[in-house]
Amino acid sequence: IGEYPHLELDYTKVMVSKGALPSPVNPKVELENNVLTFRWDVDPACGYPFNRDQAMMLAYLPANNTARFVLSGARRNAGTDTLLVHLEKGDKEQSKKDDVIETYIAFISDDRLSISNSIYVSRIEIGNFKNIKLIEKFLTTN
Repeated sequence: IGEYPHLELDYTKVMVSKGALPSPVNPKVELENNVLTFRWDVDPACGYPFNRDQAMMLAYLPANNTARFVLSGARRNAGTDTLLVHLEKGDKEQSKKDDVIETYIAFISDDRLSISNSIYVSRIEIGNFKNIKLIEKFLTTN
């Protein structure tokens, strides 16, 4: 989006995987204590072999051009999984403070031969979370 040299990426349009498996339904994500908890609806009619699919979760932190991911997480029928993220506070010489996390989820088959389209879950603005401020306060006082 924009004009050169002031271009920005529209993270909502990025696909990190493309395939024929059913995609996650109604995915959501929450951040608490440096842990992203992903949730999705479990379709009771989605039986074998799809119930053996595993979640693939991605958290992209654009400020430092870093990513945290899991390629073989919880089973589709679990409806939830977690991803640990390390947030930079910007106190190191070559790091910036992470202010947003762009999150994605997809499924991969148990045999690793099929994959779903990825779904952009949401942008998490870290500055809006009181618990992150409490963590930062705790880390600086201890």
